[in-house]
Amino acid sequence: MDQRTSKARSANNTVVRSAALSAEHLRSQISALSDFRTFLTDNHDLIVEASGGYKIDWTAFMNIPEICEREFRTKNGGIITPAAASRVWYKVRRDVASRRRAKKPGA
Repeated sequence: MDQRTSKARSANNTVVRSAALSAEHLRSQISALSDFRTFLTDNHDLIVEASGGYKIDWTAFMNIPEICEREFRTKNGGIITPAAASRVWYKVRRDVASRRRAKKPGA
């Protein structure tokens, strides 16, 4: 094996290892907020009912003892901020509405 082939294989191995690490990192990031997102999705109707159709105070929501006990965290292990909770809730509402529209007959 000549020197160029050896360097090319080494570079390819580095790229493959790097891609594997990136994929693992991405999976950990995806699952970090997914517990919170799953919780919001599973409890969507209850949360909407409890809010009475008004905007949710995410600071108060995240300080509810039952929510605190679940210890939802960000991908970096920090506490989920009210702004992040609001962004996740927006996506959950959008996804739930989209799924419900798709389930309607004739849609």
